[in-house]
Amino acid sequence: LLLAGNKIFWVPPAVLRMPLFTLDLSHNRLQHLPEKPPECVFAASVRLLHLGHNELRSLDGPLFQSFEALEELIVESNLIRKLPACIGNLSPSMQLLWAGENRLDEVPATLGRLTNLRSLRLETNWLRTIPVELGQCTLLEDLNLFNNPSLYQPPSEVVVRGCLAIVSYLQRLLEAKCLRARDESDLEDGEAAANKTADDSTGGPDREEDDEEDLDEEDYYRRRRRRSEEEDVRPPATDVLGDTYLPAQALAEPKHAVRYLNQDCHLLKVYCE
Repeated sequence: LLLAGNKIFWVPPAVLRMPLFTLDLSHNRLQHLPEKPPECVFAASVRLLHLGHNELRSLDGPLFQSFEALEELIVESNLIRKLPACIGNLSPSMQLLWAGENRLDEVPATLGRLTNLRSLRLETNWLRTIPVELGQCTLLEDLNLFNNPSLYQPPSEVVVRGCLAIVSYLQRLLEAKCLRARDESDLEDGEAAANKTADDSTGGPDREEDDEEDLDEEDYYRRRRRRSEEEDVRPPATDVLGDTYLPAQALAEPKHAVRYLNQDCHLLKVYCE
């Protein structure tokens, strides 16, 4: 159903009861998504939804959350300030998302769940960062982040190198984030074990604060040493560009400094916020 280039500001419920594969409502005057009517066949059947060049301010609502087979969503040139977090729960077959020329100041980390995404356009917005979870979208072939003046992650030096360079950059940041989360989890486990040992030995939680800190640190590094002995050296990883690199914290306790010195390194930029 092609209704582009009119003055439509309201979508009748009857349209949403039709088993449409394509609905083009671009270049109209829509200000919000229509309410989801009973027996909404449209949400389960639509593959391409074109809402660009309207006056939309938000995509939130039951209708947006109920798309089951959506493959292409175009909402460029609107007034949208935020993409809903549920966007990552849309159809796993989503391949195209164009949301350029809006007023977005952030995109949700759940966007990384759309692992079949091939084209993502977020140009001409107010974005400052792109979530590292987007590094999971390794099938991306078209990624446009230009004309976001405040964008600092990824930095402009990476953005100008194109889609694969951006995804590679985000992949490495995502890996480092996962490793930090694992270390924090290990440290919490170590603290819990130290507290339990203290309770068993002293009959209660009363301990000197300095002793507790010493035991926590000792247990933490004991776990790191054990992991180092078990895993030894993690093999070099390969990013989407095909470049090999030594992953962050590849050695729990650095034993072979030359392994780091021999890696190709590119200093991008250091930012302070």
